[in-house]
Amino acid sequence: MTLEKAMASLLAMTMATGCSASETQQAAAETQTAAPNNAPPATAKGRVYQCAFPLAGTVTIDTSPDNSSITYKGVTYPATSGSYFYQTNDGAIAAMFTPDMSQWGLMGDTIPEEDKVKCRLENE
Repeated sequence: MTLEKAMASLLAMTMATGCSASETQQAAAETQTAAPNNAPPATAKGRVYQCAFPLAGTVTIDTSPDNSSITYKGVTYPATSGSYFYQTNDGAIAAMFTPDMSQWGLMGDTIPEEDKVKCRLENE
């Protein structure tokens, strides 16, 4: 799987949902966390999305900045974030999202590409 293919899928999802530039900027601002200067170092907690993909089944994406992961078929893989996607460290699985994180897509080396799935937030 290539990054170019993941980005092309993300672009198609974004265009289909009609997200504007202001929504993109707002979503980016909401995903960043900042601690006060006097706060002790802590692991930032991200959102956890649970997605029911028609072919791949239930996939969980943890967006914690220091501990991102993708859980697929009951196995949790460490992941890194990029511009509108999370990808397992080995590059085998990628989960893409629209700028407002309202829809997600999934692709991988052995996973059929799926997109436009609404996911449930687990920790909100």
